[in-house]
This record gives sequence, C-alpha cells and structure tokens, in this order.
Amino acid sequence: MRRAVAVDDPALPLTIAAAHFAACAEELADGTRDVGNATDVSEIVEHLLSGQRNISRALARLSGLVRSGHETGRLAAVPSPDLVALAEVLRAAGSAAGYSAEALAECGPALDVLVHSTDEDTRL
Repeated sequence: MRRAVAVDDPALPLTIAAAHFAACAEELADGTRDVGNATDVSEIVEHLLSGQRNISRALARLSGLVRSGHETGRLAAVPSPDLVALAEVLRAAGSAAGYSAEALAECGPALDVLVHSTDEDTRL
C-alpha cells in the first residue's frame, strides 16, 4: 500500500537535492555555449530565475534554523559568535540571491523582444 506523501515531505533528502542542484548548476555553466536559439535562452533564464528565488528562500530558512538553534540552546556546543556569524552570512547570501532573482526578473521584457525578433532557426 502506498503511503500518502504530505506536501511538506521532500521528494529527496535535502543533502541529495543540494548535491543534485550543484551538479545541474555546473552543467548549466559549462553548457551555455551549446544554447540553441533565443527561445532556449528565455526558457533557461526563467528556470534560473525560479532557482534563484528558491535559493534565496533556502538560505533564509537555513539562517533561521541556525539562529533558532542558537536561541534554544540546541546548538550550545558551538561557540555563540560563530553561530551568530553563520546565521548572518546565510541571511546575507539569501538576500543576495533574492536581489539576483529580482535582476533576472527585470530582463523579462528584453527576453520577450529577443524571442519575438528572431525565429527558431536563428542559432546563437
């Protein structure tokens, strides 16, 4: 009998998901020279935008977990200044990823022009 999966249950262990994400990001970075046409660019940017937003949320949540662990004493074995610094770095990185997502979102109109000004046979 199949178990019902709650919405909050991750499909993969989070460490596996993060490793998969890193591998996919590397593939994207190395493979951008093989982008075919303007539509491909637009679709890739849309996915990267979504990814940046999710990275921002993930880092903010990790920051909250570290901060909570510090406040509740669950991470009492870790020196307090290190926990505070880690939480702040994670928070700042999350904010930076969010700003990156906002910047990507701003290029939407330019991407539309690119896609509508070329046809699918126009190779990049």
